[in-house]
Amino acid sequence: MKQNVFMAAFFALFGLWAGEITVSDVTIAQNPLTRLVTVDYKLDGEPAIVTVDFMTNNVSIGEENFRNVFGDVNRVVDTNGVRRICWRPDLSWPDNKIEEEIVTAKVTAWTKDDPPDYLVVDFDAPSGLSCISYYVSTNALPDGGLSNDVYRTSRIVMRRIKAAGVRWLMGNDGSEKATEAYETPHYVTFTEDYYLAIFETTQEQHFRFSGREYTERSEYGKTREDIAVSPKVNIEYRFLRGNEAPVNKYRKLGVDRCDFKSLRSKTGIDFDLPTDAQWEYAARAGGTSLIWGDFTWSINTFAKYDYYYSNSKKHTAANGYPEGDGYQHGHPVGSKLPNGFGLYDMLGNVCEICLDVYTKDLGTAEVTDPVVSSGSNRVRRGGNFNNGSGTENLRATFRTSIASNSSDHKIGYRLMCPLTLKFPVEEEVSE
Repeated sequence: MKQNVFMAAFFALFGLWAGEITVSDVTIAQNPLTRLVTVDYKLDGEPAIVTVDFMTNNVSIGEENFRNVFGDVNRVVDTNGVRRICWRPDLSWPDNKIEEEIVTAKVTAWTKDDPPDYLVVDFDAPSGLSCISYYVSTNALPDGGLSNDVYRTSRIVMRRIKAAGVRWLMGNDGSEKATEAYETPHYVTFTEDYYLAIFETTQEQHFRFSGREYTERSEYGKTREDIAVSPKVNIEYRFLRGNEAPVNKYRKLGVDRCDFKSLRSKTGIDFDLPTDAQWEYAARAGGTSLIWGDFTWSINTFAKYDYYYSNSKKHTAANGYPEGDGYQHGHPVGSKLPNGFGLYDMLGNVCEICLDVYTKDLGTAEVTDPVVSSGSNRVRRGGNFNNGSGTENLRATFRTSIASNSSDHKIGYRLMCPLTLKFPVEEEVSE
């Protein structure tokens, strides 16, 4: 019996409860001619984020095998009426025989305040459609997944950092080789999860929302294609957040040039810089080590995860940069291994600007959701392609400063946003 005729008969129904939201009346069928699979379901309750999993013998076939799903899936779905998910198994799962298997569709509804682990923003989303999608893993990302440079150019991938209620020791407890006053150990507790970009913001991503041309074009070489997917550098804090932007939980932006205003306007998401504490917790992947989770520090290990001086190519004609200046510069993001949270280039490639105003000594007092708001210079984190193997910069606790009106070709930034996509509205205080 042919697969495209037999398959639909063996699909089973699946209903799932998700808090106050219910998924019911799940049906699944396949067109015997086109092989298009359709999953219909009914959603009751508040609008919810919907994902799907296809399973055989109660085991997932793997998100990479149904990346090409479309319809009312991987996005916020309203609850009125029956909804439909479509899948093209002939494109993503063509060599598998399932006529002797029972295939089920598992439809999951997530509340908007408890979303899946990955958020993707697409600057090229068709007019009238939301630019926001959600996925349970990077394996589920369409168009080939993270290997496709669209996730470094026209799309931004955010990872949910599960930090709510976590009490952890920020700073250097003395076990690292460089212990300075600005790494004073103290306990920090977060009250909320947050999303953090898995990549440093690239030249092309910044151009897409700000309209501002690439920096360092002459240094990389005009014919070098990887400039688009290398980190945006030579950017000033004041140009990202605007002059006189307050530093607090409400995250209001400032005046004059303010690239984040354009980003928020295009996406409807309150993007901003991570706080000093948010950055360090993510860089350490929630672990106790000062590098990546619980990895032991060594330069050989570091080289697998990040760029530093010795494994960075000089930009010369011999290395493929015909108009290069002979020095190292940022490399294409995501070229090395990710840390335990799936974040790339956290400790190398380029340093990253954080939200906080810089202060050398954060003290030893325990704090909740800390952010330093008083002062002039800003926190910068991580090492870069110009740091040597013996430097103290290549660690998660290393922190120093940069003036808000200064820039550097070794310093870029990484985006964050709240789990609910919006920061709280500042309450007016009556006199």
